[in-house]
Amino acid sequence: MLLKDGVVNLCEIKFTQSEYIISKVYNADLRKKRSVFEHVTKTKKSVVTTFITTYPAIQNKYYLDEIYSEVTMDDLFA
Repeated sequence: MLLKDGVVNLCEIKFTQSEYIISKVYNADLRKKRSVFEHVTKTKKSVVTTFITTYPAIQNKYYLDEIYSEVTMDDLFA
């Protein structure tokens, strides 16, 4: 189903054996991906990063700076 909420969820998917840590470098990479997506698609919608991973990411300052929402294995298989 297509929601007309004016938001694009740009999904970043990681498979890990434990909690994932978003570093300063990885945060910059996520920002670049979002910027390229906005430029190429010329979208007027808000673009947010949604993190999909096996285990929750550690919510450090880089996580809080870039990740809008998170979906974990528990969310998918609960």
